[in-house]
Amino acid sequence: DAAIHYARAARLSPALETLLPLADAQSGLGLVTEAASTLRKAAALAPRSAVPRLKLSGLLVRLGRDKEAMAQCARAAALAPGSAEAAEHLAELALRLRAAAAARPLLERAIFLNPRDGGLRLKAADALSRRGRHGEAEAQGDAALRLEASPEAFRAKAASLNSPKKSSLLYVELFHFLP
Repeated sequence: DAAIHYARAARLSPALETLLPLADAQSGLGLVTEAASTLRKAAALAPRSAVPRLKLSGLLVRLGRDKEAMAQCARAAALAPGSAEAAEHLAELALRLRAAAAARPLLERAIFLNPRDGGLRLKAADALSRRGRHGEAEAQGDAALRLEASPEAFRAKAASLNSPKKSSLLYVELFHFLP
């Protein structure tokens, strides 16, 4: 019902305010290709807005189009240089594309924009670990541990980095930080 309502509203008044909720509804229904098309329209209507490009980037990842997702996210980050979310997503895409060297400055930017996020520090530690910079990875891991509410929360975030889709030594390396 919501998707029909949003589609009707977007037809009557195609604007960012109507297209973004429509894309969210389409995505929620599993209509990822349609949602991506809607977000492309939103980006064309609001070329200075980072939001549709950032959302489109996430959908493109779901569609397995990582390089295109990276291009859209880079554009979103350029449009919103103060967005920690865009910087983090761009860094995650760089890691996904196995570009750990490119991910490091992106993660540093995201950490600068959101210094209290322990998960970002774990991702930075992961990128550093992949490049063999274990001392720096340890320092980021230590900072992440200090920011987490509990060792369990830290373990959960560290474990999520070592999913089957990611190859990292971080999971093993960081557990020596835990009490």
